[in-house]
Amino acid sequence: MKRVFWSLVAVALAAAFCALGTWQLGRAQWKVAHRDALARATTLAPVGLAAALAGGETLASANASITAPGRDGLPADAPVRVAGSGRFANASTVLLDNQVREGRAGVRVFTLFRPSGAKRSLLVDRGWIPLARDEEPAIMPVKGRVEVTGLLLPPPAIGLRLGNARFVHGAEPPRLAYIDMPALREQIGVALFDGVLEPDAGAAYMLGPARGATPDPMTPERHRGYAVQWFGLALAVVVMAGWLLWKSRR
Repeated sequence: MKRVFWSLVAVALAAAFCALGTWQLGRAQWKVAHRDALARATTLAPVGLAAALAGGETLASANASITAPGRDGLPADAPVRVAGSGRFANASTVLLDNQVREGRAGVRVFTLFRPSGAKRSLLVDRGWIPLARDEEPAIMPVKGRVEVTGLLLPPPAIGLRLGNARFVHGAEPPRLAYIDMPALREQIGVALFDGVLEPDAGAAYMLGPARGATPDPMTPERHRGYAVQWFGLALAVVVMAGWLLWKSRR
């Protein structure tokens, strides 16, 4: 019975390690596809922001509504290069906390933007600023009608959902652990697009480096390296279990 039990444990461990390795390979493949789609999107002429937002709440639905030349062959959730005008709702600003850049702690600033002629609003990523835990942000408001050009991207990925701050009208911008679009849609009280706009470099309303300017610490190559490690552990478990089983029968 002991041999059967430990054999089942070894099989379960090897399967778990193989699953983790497969997941890492999937992440590597996704990042390569996303990087290629991002590079291609930056070469395309921008489409109207209002038209892109009219397609629906997600990047996939926005892509489906766009028939501009050059978009054939892009993934359904590929970034969309857009241009438009509108006004910033400066009072509707949130901060994405725990954003480290070059060893310094900071936040990413997202301000609500109301595009002209669109039924949906969206968050504009105004960049990274250094901000210690006990500091209050000094965020310059953006006045008047503004021309925006940039990429519609998915919001920053969500890790563990352990709890989050709430947006409250009239209060200081909350420091969010993650960007939760459904919650913000309810708290701000607007029809909010599920993606965010990353403006072109040099926009006057930017406060710091854009997300795209931050190197990805988990490159496809690193994901593949972790995959090799997980598969190696699975192989080691199988070999060790086989050797122990063979030795116990002698």
